[in-house]
Amino acid sequence: MKEKSKPLAVVIPDLIRCDNPACHGGVISGLFGSKNPCYKCNGSGLLDKNTVEAVDPVLMVYALTEQIKQLQIKIKALEANQKPAPEFNPHAGASKRHGGTYRGD
Repeated sequence: MKEKSKPLAVVIPDLIRCDNPACHGGVISGLFGSKNPCYKCNGSGLLDKNTVEAVDPVLMVYALTEQIKQLQIKIKALEANQKPAPEFNPHAGASKRHGGTYRGD
């Protein structure tokens, strides 16, 4: 029997937040302040959007790395469009009066 070849590209799943009501970012608070990983999302706080099941940890690394890259691209685009903030000068609105600075206080 011939084995099938592995796919050439990794398919990154779409992610959604865990729908377990007790899950808060992958952590379930237990009795006496104990914290345990969520059983539904394996402690990641994220599920596969299509299957609504926990994502394989290896695929999760790929998916989160891809999201980080996309967010870095957005940050660079926003920084390129942002004008530099003017320097703060506390005496910018002050006027000269009788040789001194009148600030109105």
